[in-house]
Amino acid sequence: MRTMLAIVSLGAALVCGWLTLMYFILGHEGWPWRAALSGTLAVHCLLAIVAAEGVLDGPWVERMLTGGAILGLGFALAALAGLAAAPHFEGFWIPVAVVVLAQAVLTLAVFGRAALLSKA
Repeated sequence: MRTMLAIVSLGAALVCGWLTLMYFILGHEGWPWRAALSGTLAVHCLLAIVAAEGVLDGPWVERMLTGGAILGLGFALAALAGLAAAPHFEGFWIPVAVVVLAQAVLTLAVFGRAALLSKA
């Protein structure tokens, strides 16, 4: 499961990195906070890869990954909800939301239980 998390996290990191770059290049209204959010998710995905491979360990890593996964869930669900309510269809949000959602669910499956049940 950790190998699958690392592979999906790599894909999610690439997607979030691309999204961050597009926010910088296009400069639409409200782009700084959107770029910061997608950049934070990209860093979260890279941290998940490092933790899944056993380079980083400990309860603080599990808690940080759990928090990032919850952020990713919110991001993915907001992207899908925004797509449903948008006046025009922007299809790129579907793969972005799916890969971020998959990464968040896998992260919670691998690290979430330990982080939520630990007392330290």
